[in-house]
Amino acid sequence: MRRADQLSPPFSEGAAVRLKTEGPDVWLERIATTSASPYVAFQTAKADALKDQLALFTREDFDPLRTVIVDRDVLPSGPPGTAGAPSGETVVRKEIQGEGRYAVTLSREGLLVIPGHKAPGWRAWVDGRKTPVIEANIFSKGVVVPSGRHEIVLSYQPASFLWGAAASLISLGLCLGGVAVAPIRSRKRGRPASS
Repeated sequence: MRRADQLSPPFSEGAAVRLKTEGPDVWLERIATTSASPYVAFQTAKADALKDQLALFTREDFDPLRTVIVDRDVLPSGPPGTAGAPSGETVVRKEIQGEGRYAVTLSREGLLVIPGHKAPGWRAWVDGRKTPVIEANIFSKGVVVPSGRHEIVLSYQPASFLWGAAASLISLGLCLGGVAVAPIRSRKRGRPASS
């Protein structure tokens, strides 16, 4: 059995840096020269369990830009409804932490894949209509987009944020109510009691 300090990085020795930790060493390596950007895929591979998803993802012939691993059926199976290979264009309108706006034009229904982990709290709208955000390729988020030209909005609104906002509004309402009631109560105290 090889010791942890004898392990090599999974992809490329030249692109990796060993990070020594209290536990086993960790290899950090750059596996792409450009940052990840949203893209559209027209094929999906369904795999329920994480071990099955990882097995698909690590296959030599797997191309995450063509086929997206999902845990449910999201695109119709069978041959495309349009002649020739499907095509899609994605324009990033705005991307900041917790929010994204995209213009997508597709020749047929596809899956917009947005880099970044799909966590509870992500919400999406296609042309103003709410739509589910799904886990795509284990490490990304996906939104099903119909054929044609569409505006997609993605926003991170975790339940903790929504509960916090509601509590803040209630507190503000109580404070404003107290400020409004205080002058009325003080006026009532200053008047003589009527007989």
